[in-house]
Amino acid sequence: MIAWLKTQKPVRRVDAPSESKDQGSVVTTLETGSILLAPVKKGEPIRLVWKEGDKGQSRPVPPGTWRVAHYAIEKTHQGALWILSGSGPNGPTVTVTAGRESKIEIDPRVHQEFTTLSAGERLTMALNLKGEHSMGLSILDASRDGIDRRVPVTYALLDANGKELSTGAMTYG
Repeated sequence: MIAWLKTQKPVRRVDAPSESKDQGSVVTTLETGSILLAPVKKGEPIRLVWKEGDKGQSRPVPPGTWRVAHYAIEKTHQGALWILSGSGPNGPTVTVTAGRESKIEIDPRVHQEFTTLSAGERLTMALNLKGEHSMGLSILDASRDGIDRRVPVTYALLDANGKELSTGAMTYG
């Protein structure tokens, strides 16, 4: 994968079914979004895309063993497009066989690990968002301008009686 990244070639995008007998096919639990598959051995990555109305449709993929390197789940809520973006080296693998359909299940849940460390008057907080197979997550607001579209995570620090001591936003990703 690193060798391919150094070539700076664009990722091949597949957004429609195919009837090719020398290819396998992949279907997913995603309703809308994309999955970036990286070959476990040699080869170039491929991005599989599902648009609205594509749920349950397969996408052609060359035979071989592939690892999910990135996924993006798209949802519209109150008129805004939100994207749950996961990436990392430990994504699930799928073996694709010519003429057969394989399935990639992507769990849309967000797992969070929140830790605190206090030293005297100082409190350090850390938030780790994880998704499928402990892949790192970012929650994106597609309507935001600029490169950083991550949605900040807000917090409120309360004392034992529920009195608000501090509030703020945490950055991540």
